[in-house]
Amino acid sequence: MGIGRYIGIAGFCAVVFLSPAQGFAQAKCKAVATIYEQDICETDIRPSKALEKNIREYAEQAGQKPEKAIDDFKMSSLFGLLWEKALVHKYGPEAIQPSEDEVESYLDSFHEAIEHQNGMNVEMSALIAGLLEKNKYADSEKQKLDAVMAQSQKSITMYNMREALPEESMKQMEEGERKMAEAMVKSWKIKKTLFKEYGGRVVSQQAGLEPLDAFQTFLKEIESAGTVTVHDEAYKDVMKTMDSYINKEHEYLPEGSEMIETYFDTPSWVYDKDAAEKAFEKQKEAIKAIPAAEPAAEAGEKKE
Repeated sequence: MGIGRYIGIAGFCAVVFLSPAQGFAQAKCKAVATIYEQDICETDIRPSKALEKNIREYAEQAGQKPEKAIDDFKMSSLFGLLWEKALVHKYGPEAIQPSEDEVESYLDSFHEAIEHQNGMNVEMSALIAGLLEKNKYADSEKQKLDAVMAQSQKSITMYNMREALPEESMKQMEEGERKMAEAMVKSWKIKKTLFKEYGGRVVSQQAGLEPLDAFQTFLKEIESAGTVTVHDEAYKDVMKTMDSYINKEHEYLPEGSEMIETYFDTPSWVYDKDAAEKAFEKQKEAIKAIPAAEPAAEAGEKKE
């Protein structure tokens, strides 16, 4: 698949490109494509120097060609801009642009989740430490406990590092979190708008639910309208970018499932604390159910 999925389908919908055109605003526009009489310039799809550096490093680590990675990024960026302009043309900016209240709601939920998850990690670490002190386990069972303990400790360390950041670093992190919030809210609003309009099959992905049939129907509308003109031969296949993703094999959710209705009716970023608590209680019970070979005290006595 390559680095071309650096932003993935969520990037298509949220148009998350970390301001690829920053620093190029004053350059003369070399139009690579036009939609609804609006030009998209080469500088609009070019990554900033900082982002280009990150993409190149990521590509090298993944054993991919950096130049191909940059080209893939530009292609994805161009598709994202065409997609967004088509959405705005049909539905208006308010249908996809996140409001300040929505962004604040996302951030509140995000921070609530961080605090709550850290509390559960602390509790889990204490539970496992107590079990290891009290009991002796066979190597295979102890490895299970050690693995959960290590993951919990890692998360706690990351939380503590976050809380200990210097003021300037914390400010930068908060700016990044706000950009993330804006992108995720925008992505959800786009998916909600298209699903409510077209319905169809839905898949569950890491970025959330995706109404692939709705994506495809809207894409066909854009293409049939004949409003997209690609000026640069390098991007002649830009409209196939989403097609190649949609046409892959997917496991679709049952039509009319509660998960689908809930996702598109309720902001996807709302943290379900009750559900997290229930899952955590099940995890704790599973940890407690790991059989001990014998109590630690008896093991010590036998050793003596």
